[in-house]
Amino acid sequence: MKLKQLHAKSLLNLITPLLIIGLQNSSHAQETAAKEKEKTKQKAIAVDSSELLKKGNTWTYAVSVQIPNEVKFESTLRDEGEKTKTGMIYRFEEIQQSIGLTEVEALKRQAPQINVYIEDKLTKKQILEYREGSLLYYGTYNHDPKNPELKKGMISIKPVILFRGNSAVADKWSWTATGLPEFQFRVVDKDIEIEVHGKKYTADKIQMDQVMVGSKKIAQSKEIWFAKDIGIVKEREKSYVSNGKAIIKTLELKSFKNSPLIDKIK
Repeated sequence: MKLKQLHAKSLLNLITPLLIIGLQNSSHAQETAAKEKEKTKQKAIAVDSSELLKKGNTWTYAVSVQIPNEVKFESTLRDEGEKTKTGMIYRFEEIQQSIGLTEVEALKRQAPQINVYIEDKLTKKQILEYREGSLLYYGTYNHDPKNPELKKGMISIKPVILFRGNSAVADKWSWTATGLPEFQFRVVDKDIEIEVHGKKYTADKIQMDQVMVGSKKIAQSKEIWFAKDIGIVKEREKSYVSNGKAIIKTLELKSFKNSPLIDKIK
């Protein structure tokens, strides 16, 4: 494009005005075609993402968090917790709801946003896509109730692939960025039956390890059970603290349906 424009200027005195118009029209046509191609590409992404993450899709999870005695934890949850020999267990409900496509400045386009509510309070907003059978995670905005429009968090142009639909058992992939831990993924099992809250699902099991750069120590590990056309039906997360102890968080899907958007934000 630039070469043609420079060439046209250098020959300005040697060609007729008609030819100049022809060159300009050709250049404009190429730019228009490029823009239309990009629009078509983005539209295809949006349509694909809308299948699993369409506006109104709502996942309701039962969540439990086990806190070891060694960890100081000040709970703001309504649940007072259950004391055990090894620590405390807190239980609550988490709702994840897609509000549909939203403009993401870092991506320079629209992408699905998933609002996360804990005990009916909006806590964070995740940017995800479901494309070509893969679930992509771009990042999270933390919700500030005093300034709801503030988008404070981290969004990466290069997404973390949480799930790959065309993967096979033992397949591996990873994600890393400068100054951040490496996220390593491995397919543990495919098309296995799992029962969650009385419902049976066919799911793939993914293992994720968050590895610290330098020490190579695993700071956090996750087991993810992903069911096609539904999403994550179960997730078990271990955040390691000391002496092999870990904070264990478990999510189990109670329901998945398309619902009116949650209007009340606290």
